[in-house]
Amino acid sequence: MVTTAMGAAIEIVTPDCGMLVAPDVGELALALRQLIEDRDRRLRLSASGPKRAAELCDPAVALPKIENELSSVIERTR
Repeated sequence: MVTTAMGAAIEIVTPDCGMLVAPDVGELALALRQLIEDRDRRLRLSASGPKRAAELCDPAVALPKIENELSSVIERTR
């Protein structure tokens, strides 16, 4: 993944699964060129994408975190 370092992308995209660039056409083009020319990096980043998605979105991972947070809020309000 190549995207601009803005909004939620900053929290989602890590150097293991993608590239964040300034919101600039030249920087975006440079990052894309680097990936086009570096097959190993392209394969490494793409292989890490599903792992990152699972870390953020897998219900087995996310639901216990949400439960812990909600339990903490409930305890503080008692």
